[in-house]
Amino acid sequence: MPLIQRLMAEFPERRIRLLVGSEKLGTNRKVNKLARLAGEAQHDVLALTDGDVRVGPDYLREVVAPFVDNQVGAVTSFYRAVAEANLGAELEAVGAASDFFAGVLMANWMEGLTFGLGASIVTTKRWLAKIGGFEAIADMHSDDYELGNRIAKAGGKVLLSGECWRRSPAPD
Repeated sequence: MPLIQRLMAEFPERRIRLLVGSEKLGTNRKVNKLARLAGEAQHDVLALTDGDVRVGPDYLREVVAPFVDNQVGAVTSFYRAVAEANLGAELEAVGAASDFFAGVLMANWMEGLTFGLGASIVTTKRWLAKIGGFEAIADMHSDDYELGNRIAKAGGKVLLSGECWRRSPAPD
């Protein structure tokens, strides 16, 4: 908090807000926070990413562009975290690339995606409202899956972003 308060003081011309806490809507604390953030958001597009995911410089441009089609309800991306230089992290990365990715690609090829991937999901407030908001999934463990699945059931297309094909930037 002190860092954010310092930034607010140093840049009074910028609209910086510090939000603390969220209403308990269900057992999933992350979704409770997402509901609060979605309510506070000033724009229609909502981009959700895991904290350990790094994205390229064109990420927002690429994941928002498909929303020119009103039938697009969500754009999701593969997990692309930068792995630590140790055997366990590297084996996990190999497993994700060879097992998980293949299953997602096959699902996308065979029937299209009907779920979201937690690494990155972009949607809009309009689509979120169609599925009952984050409140509707506040008790769900697999909120990423549920978010994409409910959007698909509501008639929205769930797209796999081309952003997932690019290598993660090297760590700073």
